[in-house]
Amino acid sequence: MTTERKDRTDDAPGFGDLDALFAEARGTPPAPSGDLLARIEAEGLARQPRATPVVARPAAAAPETGRGLFSGLAQAIAGIGGWPALGGLTAALVIGFGLGVSPPDSVESFATELLDGGTSAVLGDALWTFDSTLVEG
Repeated sequence: MTTERKDRTDDAPGFGDLDALFAEARGTPPAPSGDLLARIEAEGLARQPRATPVVARPAAAAPETGRGLFSGLAQAIAGIGGWPALGGLTAALVIGFGLGVSPPDSVESFATELLDGGTSAVLGDALWTFDSTLVEG
């Protein structure tokens, strides 16, 4: 069941010229003018970042090796990453020493129960299951 549309104006007078104009426009695609392309290129080049020259820095001088008690200290500090790395190691040392001397209550009670056998029944069940898995394959 096809219905033909009766509201089309293709047959109306004066529309044949319009179809010819559309066909001509389809045949010649629009192109930007040379002036527009030149302005776009100039703006793009103006906004493009410029390369900066790379300046090579002189290499750091190696610490002098001297004689005495602390002769290798400078080389050891440089070997671990310099003073920032030594600062991080010192902070870790201080925090670890502080936790070792005065541990929080939760850590202390857990360690006491673990070493004294307070939680041996719970851990024993878990370890027995793991052990039996290894033995049975």
